[in-house]
Amino acid sequence: MAETPVVPTADPKQILLDAIKAEGLDIAEDAVLKLAKAIMLALPAFLVATPNKTDDILIPMLPFLLPPLVKIIDQIDGVDDQVL
Repeated sequence: MAETPVVPTADPKQILLDAIKAEGLDIAEDAVLKLAKAIMLALPAFLVATPNKTDDILIPMLPFLLPPLVKIIDQIDGVDDQVL
């Protein structure tokens, strides 16, 4: 996986686009949104399956992460069409 430098003052949209391009993916906002939702649905199962049970405390917080993530993803194409 390619390393994407994190610049604290960088635009979240640009950070996301750079990370996507670093992975060789040139995909539309809709695909990124679907991917993010799929990851958020699968994440609880991954967390439960890890040997580290401390990370299980993150599971109740996951639903609160999706709306801000969607807001950032929605900035990819510059059109405000945010749908959860």
